[in-house]
Amino acid sequence: MKKILLFLTTCFTVLFTLAQKTELVTLPLMDIKTLDGKVFNTKDITNEGKPVMIVFWSTYAKPALAQLREINEVYDKWVKETGVKLFAISVDGAGTFAKVAPYVAKEGWKYVVLYDEKCDFIKALQGNGDHPFTVILNGQGKIVWQSVSYAPGYENKMYDILKSTGTKEINKKSEPNIANGVEINGVVWATCNVNTPGTFTESPSDFGMFYQWNRAVGWSSTEPMINHNNGTIWDKSIPLGGENWENKVCPQGWRIPTYKELESLIFCGSAWGNLNGVQGRYFGIGKQKVFFPAAGKRHYGDGCCPGGSWGFYWSSTDEYEYEQYHDNSNCCPWYLYFTDSVDFYHMVRGGWNRCRSQGFSIRCVKE
Repeated sequence: MKKILLFLTTCFTVLFTLAQKTELVTLPLMDIKTLDGKVFNTKDITNEGKPVMIVFWSTYAKPALAQLREINEVYDKWVKETGVKLFAISVDGAGTFAKVAPYVAKEGWKYVVLYDEKCDFIKALQGNGDHPFTVILNGQGKIVWQSVSYAPGYENKMYDILKSTGTKEINKKSEPNIANGVEINGVVWATCNVNTPGTFTESPSDFGMFYQWNRAVGWSSTEPMINHNNGTIWDKSIPLGGENWENKVCPQGWRIPTYKELESLIFCGSAWGNLNGVQGRYFGIGKQKVFFPAAGKRHYGDGCCPGGSWGFYWSSTDEYEYEQYHDNSNCCPWYLYFTDSVDFYHMVRGGWNRCRSQGFSIRCVKE
């Protein structure tokens, strides 16, 4: 299994794992500092009706430095086309703060650079000090997007969001409309899991049915074990397939998400919670979020034992990704795995092919 890479520092830096609150709609108001020690209240993080980007960074966090350098290359274009103003807020500790001003001068950044000395501001926004942490506000000061991560090319996604000043709400009703879904980071997500092949569950909190990879047979997510054809004998053989899921299980007009689409969803952040008394994870921000129930899984060997405080959701991707995997047939396809732990949700790919025989949940995206 590919390991998660963490850099542990005064305010924690994270490259792939995401952990943040998504309930806040506007910025919390508090005092931080300018680089020369003057008080700066966060109510002044504004831009005259135009979008704002906030990037929390430090001089020791290489992903954060890479993000701000890449944005600096295109910042003039961004300002011209979107009117954005970027606030780069350092979370350096006492031991490294002296490096901040010289580094900013050396890089020639045109950003507004501030200092969150005790990490109070970043923690109020996302619960901890993981960074780089990026927040985008629309012209009304509402939070429309946030992400704890950076990899080359992510600035293109940020630019797209700036141009539209955030994600759109597909359904304006208080209850999710299954037929429409919710658009997050340019992908329209179904609000419910797949039930029998070609159908969604009635409620976002319903587990739906479990599916083995690339098989169009739904299995019950509670006991007794039975499939949608009334079969009771678990198929423990290893499903075959090409580089992507081929058998149709999503309703008409929907499909199983790719690795990249699931990855883009978790980059929006997640919060553990419950819906209608069912535990699971919310992904997204504000009204633009979807609930994934923690349905558990069925074991590859005998289909045993669904339930628990974790969720497993298939992607359609079974591509050759890393050198240590020399034969796709001996690997598990990519899937989303989460638990009730504060920061435990990420994309996984196991190095054993029996994983394909496990029964996982499916959440579709719009074609």
